[in-house]
Amino acid sequence: MKKNSLIVSLLLCAVLAAALLISVIFLTRAHSEIDALTAQVEALQTQLQAQPQANQPQDASPDEEGYFTFIADTWDIVSNQLTVAGYAYAVLPAGTDHPATLELRLGSDVVASQSVVLMQGEAEGVFEAELEASFPLPTLGADDMLQLWLVVDTGSGTRSACGAEWYMEGTELMLIAG
Repeated sequence: MKKNSLIVSLLLCAVLAAALLISVIFLTRAHSEIDALTAQVEALQTQLQAQPQANQPQDASPDEEGYFTFIADTWDIVSNQLTVAGYAYAVLPAGTDHPATLELRLGSDVVASQSVVLMQGEAEGVFEAELEASFPLPTLGADDMLQLWLVVDTGSGTRSACGAEWYMEGTELMLIAG
């Protein structure tokens, strides 16, 4: 009887030791994954700090060259096409045309663009547009940033405002700002 209880005790100790070893392995692996994710977050934060803030005019200021902003309200991906709807508002010198373009940028490269028509608003020098555009979704790497910019010819130069930014997390496109 003592021999049987000793064998059962040894088997129980062996099972508990194996469970402890497996727990240590999983905790070590989880710690490694947390370290990798922390490094990824730090890299994304560094990239984000290096990027101009979305929804803010990047080059434009409310001076003689005008002021404008672009806000992406909604976005969706269907059949590898990124569709974005948004609103552009601009205060620009009156009496002239202001050609505009939506540019989809991957890093600093323009991967697609569409012309935009800014319509005269109710007040003189106010232009606005409700926008909807579709672009083929480029292949994104782990550290790539995809941005949608409104680029406007003010008459004395070109100004741009970022309306949305995305990054790829696994197989899912994640919105940073917009």
